Amino acid sequence: MVVGSAAVAAAPRHVSPRPAPAFASYPIPTTFPGANTAGEPSVGVDWRTGAILYQAESWTFRLTLPSGTWSDVSPVYTGLNIDPVLVTDPYSGVTLAGGDTGGCSVLAQSVDDGQTWHPSLPCTLTPDHPSLGIGPAVGTSRQQNKRVVYYCQQYPAVDECTRSTDDGSTWLPAVPVLGGCLGLSGHVKVGVDGTAYLPMRNCNGHVGGGISLDNGLTWNSYQIPGAPWPSHGFDPSLATTPDNTVYESWARDGDYLPMVAWSKDHGKSWSKPVDVSHGSGFPVYGTTFQAAVGGDDGRVAVAYLGADRPPASGTSIFDPGYVGAWYLYASYTYDAGAHWVTTRIQPRPVQLGPICDNGTTCLSGRNLLDFMDATLTSDGRLVVGYANGCSGGCPADPTKVAQSVGSWGVVVVQKSGLSLFARFGSF
Repeated sequence: MVVGSAAVAAAPRHVSPRPAPAFASYPIPTTFPGANTAGEPSVGVDWRTGAILYQAESWTFRLTLPSGTWSDVSPVYTGLNIDPVLVTDPYSGVTLAGGDTGGCSVLAQSVDDGQTWHPSLPCTLTPDHPSLGIGPAVGTSRQQNKRVVYYCQQYPAVDECTRSTDDGSTWLPAVPVLGGCLGLSGHVKVGVDGTAYLPMRNCNGHVGGGISLDNGLTWNSYQIPGAPWPSHGFDPSLATTPDNTVYESWARDGDYLPMVAWSKDHGKSWSKPVDVSHGSGFPVYGTTFQAAVGGDDGRVAVAYLGADRPPASGTSIFDPGYVGAWYLYASYTYDAGAHWVTTRIQPRPVQLGPICDNGTTCLSGRNLLDFMDATLTSDGRLVVGYANGCSGGCPADPTKVAQSVGSWGVVVVQKSGLSLFARFGSF
């Protein structure tokens, strides 16, 4: 079954006059092993303790605030993983970290912010680009403390997902995502009603995704009208809010601007997609690595990397030879997409030159790999985990250098602006 057909009208949209949020930056110490191999990181927050967990390559790090102290808490079980991934359930603190080693992957599970770990071995027939998600089981509430963990992997012909109902101790057989969805998928997100979403770049020629309404027993798909799948780029990203609205973000085909559409009926119908950077005043000429996160009803943030100049005619921002600088941005809505406010999180570039999207065939521009991640603190501050290609020092004039090659791990945490949880007001 494929769901998602007629689009509904989008609300009028313009940049909000609210002040843009500001951020504090916490780079992983350069003395740490793995600090400069932090491509495609995942990030999670344990709301019980405030600890921030960061996973990239074979390394798991913990950031303690307000001291800004980093610790290496890498589990011994996951040293051979190829594609890294991590998820933290903010309510229970359950974290799974590790990654892909083939059809059967090597994860580790912790309930104490990485102090101790236990092995976890999910298996799928597909062997690439893993995704993790965790959330309430269908028909339960957070208070009942019944969770489902989802682990999905892709291959060109099929995406498959397995699930665990005991926080990763055991896993049930994997099932395919049906309905014509193929290729790159983003991180699994779970709504408060237990609906699980797997955002995907190509569902019958459109941006869309997989959806499970039965705790991962079966997966069907949806597609977003007016959102042709982009010929370049990476994973789309999803956010859910307590009213069970789902927001999906991706880079638009052709110009790769940051788009968002939302659905209030589990993907059956979608708003008209909007460019959340439009009118921001920043020179955004294409984006990638969308990372969306939801707070209260109508409150959503999307982080992404944005290129500061257009590519040469007939090329894209992902192609070899692109000359330009990429900056880290976040766009917020506090009124369900009617208005957006955008901030440039870091004043200096985080990448020079292309971000290659041809996987292991890339000859250059693959230092940041395939994605970044975002989540929230317990008081609704946006947290972004990303890899910085310029921590080693990029020149002030980005036209002088074709690309950067570093991938230094960094977490940024919102320090001012409106919270994504209304009860906390402004910081």
